Amino acid sequence: MNGICDVAEFLESAQMLVFACESLKFLKSSLPIVFIHCLKLKMSSLEAEKAYGDTLNGVVEVEEKHRVMVHDFTKITRDLQSRLDEKEAKAADIYETFRAFKTQIALQVRVMMTLAKS
Repeated sequence: MNGICDVAEFLESAQMLVFACESLKFLKSSLPIVFIHCLKLKMSSLEAEKAYGDTLNGVVEVEEKHRVMVHDFTKITRDLQSRLDEKEAKAADIYETFRAFKTQIALQVRVMMTLAKS
């Protein structure tokens, strides 16, 4: 893949991670509301417990998805950083090679000018 696709993928993963965090916060904060809502509807305690349990299971699922997304996000971040480090090292190597080449050319020109004056 090229760099642009990787960055777009990275940004999409970051947005998904933020959304998952917000969803998780919302679900956790809504658990008491679900239970109160069940009581207001005069559900039997068994039905209320089932609704509460279903919501709690939803929270657990979202937490697991969040953990997976954080892991994937971290992996993508490390991979991109590794590739950036490799490209920076390659660029530094090319720079040093070119600098040495320019120095060699300059020395050859100086020798040729010295010989031409003689």
